[in-house]
Parts: sequence; structure tokens; C-alpha cells
Amino acid sequence: MSGQAKASDKVLTLDEIRLLADALRGVGSMIERWPDYLDRFCADQCASVGDSPMAHTVKAAIMDDQLDTKWNVGGKDVLQKIRQLSWESRRTIAVGVVEFWERSADGTDEEILHWILEEINTATITAKTKSTVVDPRPQDIRPAVWL
Repeated sequence: MSGQAKASDKVLTLDEIRLLADALRGVGSMIERWPDYLDRFCADQCASVGDSPMAHTVKAAIMDDQLDTKWNVGGKDVLQKIRQLSWESRRTIAVGVVEFWERSADGTDEEILHWILEEINTATITAKTKSTVVDPRPQDIRPAVWL
């Protein structure tokens, strides 16, 4: 594979990335104030909200600001996709969104959205590929006849 994701393999679309950038606009200031915020924000689940903090934030933005309508994407689909992403992929999105808003004044912000898109889709496809070639029977638990 050339590093380019096929349309059918894409986890997120560019408009879904735009929705995420819109929904996560204030994340940068939180990260600046609290050094451990980024790691907690990208976690799988938070007991106080019963969801990943990122998904919770995006869900609130979709409900309050109708971002799914604005960006012409399925809000429930976006939320499901974020919940299925790895911590590393959610972190890539958060860091990318911060960079996007920092660059919005100089006109290079669109490049960041494309970078996020490529990073997330490539990382997810790579993870899927790697997981299909791993022997499901670890060496230490295989029956002796396989050794």
C-alpha cells in the first residue's frame, strides 16, 4: 500500500475532521492550563461522563451547535468512530486541532486538517493490517504439538 488510504478504508472523512476541529476549538487553552489534560481528554472512558471525554465534548457540540448539519455528516457516526479510535489516534486529533486553530490566522490551517485525516486513516489501516497478520496463538500458550 502506498500510504494513501482507499476511500472504502477511510475511518474519517475531511468533513468529519472539520466537525471535530469545530467541536474541539477550546481544547488548546485547557491543555495550556493543565499539563495532564491532554492524556485524560484522550482516554477511553471517564467515570464522571460515562464516555470518552473527547466523545462527550463532541457530542455536546453536535447537540448544542448542530455541527453535524453544518458539516453535512452523521453525528452518531462521527461519535461511534471516535469511540473506536485508539488513544494515540484521539491524541493525534487533539494535537492537530490545537495546531489548526493556532494556524487559522496565517491561512495554513487547511493543511493541518489534511494532515490529521492522513494520520488517522493511515494509522488505522496500518493497525488493521498488522492485526490480521499476527498469529493469534502466542508462543507461550501454544500446545506442545505446535512447537
